[in-house]
Amino acid sequence: MPDFNEELTRKFEEEASTSAQEEAAARGALATFGNSLVSLDQTIPDFNDTVMGNGYREKISTGFDGIDRALNGGLTKRLYLISADTSMGKSTLVWNIAENIARNTAAARQEYDTLPEEDRKKTKPPKRQSVLYFLMEMTAEELTARAISRRMLEANEGKADKDIITPLTEDQILTQYNNPDEVTSAQQAAFTIAEHRFITDEAPYIYIIQGRKNVEDIALYVHAFMERENRQELVEPPPVVIIDYLQIMAPTIDQNGRPLFREPRLQVDHNTKEIEKIIYDYGTPVILISSVTKQAQGNLVIDMTALKESGEISYNADVVITMNIGLTQEAKEELKKAESKAQDQRNEARKNAKETSKRAYPRRLELTFEKNRGAVMGIKVPMLYYAAHNAFFDDPEDDKPRERVYKPDEIRPPQKNPF
Repeated sequence: MPDFNEELTRKFEEEASTSAQEEAAARGALATFGNSLVSLDQTIPDFNDTVMGNGYREKISTGFDGIDRALNGGLTKRLYLISADTSMGKSTLVWNIAENIARNTAAARQEYDTLPEEDRKKTKPPKRQSVLYFLMEMTAEELTARAISRRMLEANEGKADKDIITPLTEDQILTQYNNPDEVTSAQQAAFTIAEHRFITDEAPYIYIIQGRKNVEDIALYVHAFMERENRQELVEPPPVVIIDYLQIMAPTIDQNGRPLFREPRLQVDHNTKEIEKIIYDYGTPVILISSVTKQAQGNLVIDMTALKESGEISYNADVVITMNIGLTQEAKEELKKAESKAQDQRNEARKNAKETSKRAYPRRLELTFEKNRGAVMGIKVPMLYYAAHNAFFDDPEDDKPRERVYKPDEIRPPQKNPF
């Protein structure tokens, strides 16, 4: 029979030993935590290096003056959320931004290459600003066709009417070899030039990743891209990451190959946290396209309330941009007539006004910066959208469509003074 005093003593010693181990572990954790505390004056000497190394200092131009002004110069190490109703041009706008970034990079490098050798030795080479475009719904061929169509439209700017060549639409470009009789020799020549310029000026700086990817896949692609740049000893800025679009991202998978989150909202919240980690770890700007709630679809005005189903993404995003239609004069007059009518008739008039204005060519859109960290919130940027040719332009100060972009009697001519 064991001695009671001995048993009690042994138990007390075991408890004392466990307590001592826990106390030692706590002291170690406290020491580690204490060592991580650094006063601000100690961080100041490294401030410039940290800022320069993480993409805060240099802004990346979107190629659109109005957007750049609203962003105080352009894109930086932040999360940008762009949201609008269906068929408003969200993907086209973001694709145009990707093209513009590539064009600016190509132009800077071409300018550097043309410098005399002595001047090149004194001049710092321009940085290679790349774009990683996660394309979850369309194909790279469709984006290429859009880019060429836009190029063909832009080539007409400033030309006399007799020199205008009707630009091919995306669909015509993709099917022109099936329907050769529908394409003139002048259009074929203009297409060849536009295709060549896209291949040489834009394509080298844009990386397309096709198919549905989850946020973990995206993080791996960004990491692999940065590792590749490091292996090649390229001192280049982090890429601009574009995700098209939030609602069709693949779900995060658990160890059994099943979706980790049952509720879409929880998946969106998880995506938000992981995207923020990508931004923090690699210093890359991220542009994320989002649709609006089902309840908001068809509304005349889209604002922050239309994003409530998107989890925490609209709250955690640094910049939230909504896109709304600019009403034509005809639509405004119809709305005015409906003011005295019943509520259901007014709602129908709003819906019709939106659809009428969407048919205008060019279509006028207004970007509203609902949230704009580091700049002014509430700024509205008007833009012109040539939907048939996948091209956005800064809206001129007089709010009139650009003239002589294409023949007024071909394709879908702009209405006279539609705004």
